[in-house]
Amino acid sequence: MRDDLKQIYNYFSHHMRNCTAMIATSVTLLSYKMGIDEDQLFKDVIESSFLLDLFDRGMHTCFQDVFGDSTDYSDELSLKLAVCNFVEQCDSYVKEKGIKLNLNIEDAAIIRGKVHEIRVLTNTIIYEMLHDAQDSFNISVKRNKIIVEVSKDKQEPAIWSIFKRIFQKYGVQLSFDGKICSLEYKI
Repeated sequence: MRDDLKQIYNYFSHHMRNCTAMIATSVTLLSYKMGIDEDQLFKDVIESSFLLDLFDRGMHTCFQDVFGDSTDYSDELSLKLAVCNFVEQCDSYVKEKGIKLNLNIEDAAIIRGKVHEIRVLTNTIIYEMLHDAQDSFNISVKRNKIIVEVSKDKQEPAIWSIFKRIFQKYGVQLSFDGKICSLEYKI
């Protein structure tokens, strides 16, 4: 349990500090009217706020798993809406990295269950793939499967072992081969 807690803390706190620093810097530049492109600074604050919330909820979801906490609710989630929302929220980050984003959605499923936890971890995985992407970033949604592909090999983040354990509880299969990450959801 101690190793899991340390891994969760290290992963999420790193990303949360980066988002907080971006928000603080942008707000400071805006308050002193030092920004060259104020509209972009506002977009950066909104995007960093979205990611800060994502990482905070992701950390909470992982801590819930480690401590055996559980919620009793069930809801539904459109995979199309979940992916499109993430892409929209991270538009500035994609542009900043100079990545060509390819999005293909075909007959996206509606999943049911503990979708809050599923959506948070799904978005965290998409972000992680995007973070290391170079040149192109492909996201496909086909029925009950999300496939994220990058052009450069990456090592599987250690935190994904915890994500896999949580996903397994909710009937989600996570697989990764260095360039392609696949999430298959029970429907």
